[in-house]
Amino acid sequence: MRQAVLGITLALYVAMSALHVIYLGAPWGSTAVPDMRMLGYSPQDVRFFLDGLGSSETRWIFFDVLGWLDTVFPACLTLALVLIFQGLDPSAGRARTWIYAVFPVAYMLTDYYENSRLDRLRVPLNASDFEAIVQIASVATVTKFALLEVALVPIIWRIVKRIRRTEQEG
Repeated sequence: MRQAVLGITLALYVAMSALHVIYLGAPWGSTAVPDMRMLGYSPQDVRFFLDGLGSSETRWIFFDVLGWLDTVFPACLTLALVLIFQGLDPSAGRARTWIYAVFPVAYMLTDYYENSRLDRLRVPLNASDFEAIVQIASVATVTKFALLEVALVPIIWRIVKRIRRTEQEG
């Protein structure tokens, strides 16, 4: 099961990245999808991004196709992180695994909240509503990445411990 979840998660990430590059441009700078901007974004950044989408096909790719993929991806990534954590130290026990799972699950829920805010931008909004939604979504984006980074720390720590142990034994 672990291999399947990791494979699906990787395939989703590759698909989202490929669609981004093909239809939206480089995944950094002004063509970066707002929810991939780890340090957040301003209403002006998002307005520039949305104006740059241009055609209805590109808007469909962003809001519908990437939106659907970004609905499946957070759950897969969350499950993958928990399975990796558990696989790196099977002796951790259920309690420690459940405690660890709080961070990936919090990441997933924050990502879904962020996605729900950004999805509201598919229709025209007055300036104050647009600004409020973008500000909330930006905070959710920064929070999402912070939670993901916290979730990665124990995994990285376990990998480093395993490498050190292997070096000492070998």
